[in-house]
Amino acid sequence: VKEEDTRTTGEAGRFDYGWFNGYFWTARMESQQQKTYFILGLGEGIMLQQREVYNKTQDPDMRNLIEKETLELVGSKYTLTDIIKNIDGFYKAKNNLKVPIVDAYIKALADLAREEEKKKLKMLKELKKDR
Repeated sequence: VKEEDTRTTGEAGRFDYGWFNGYFWTARMESQQQKTYFILGLGEGIMLQQREVYNKTQDPDMRNLIEKETLELVGSKYTLTDIIKNIDGFYKAKNNLKVPIVDAYIKALADLAREEEKKKLKMLKELKKDR
């Protein structure tokens, strides 16, 4: 994989940014440890941004929004292993390789939340059956 293929240009606010994508994930990060460190780095970056923006605003609504969004992105109750497996599965489809890893990460959290919700609904149905 050529170096220029490992990034996808996209917007981040008013900035264009070269996001690492699935080519980087699949070709440059060969071990679980590398992928784990990458995901941990995402979390650190999100927390840094949260801290800096939170401290610069006094607006309580904005502070609540910042806390809510941060919690959804890094306060995950899912294991790093589950997140990485989900991202690995996403990038098995070749047409997903240009998708930035940050978007695959957000998708993984959403997928895992849906799976958890399905498990809860199944449990509730089983409980109702037993009555």
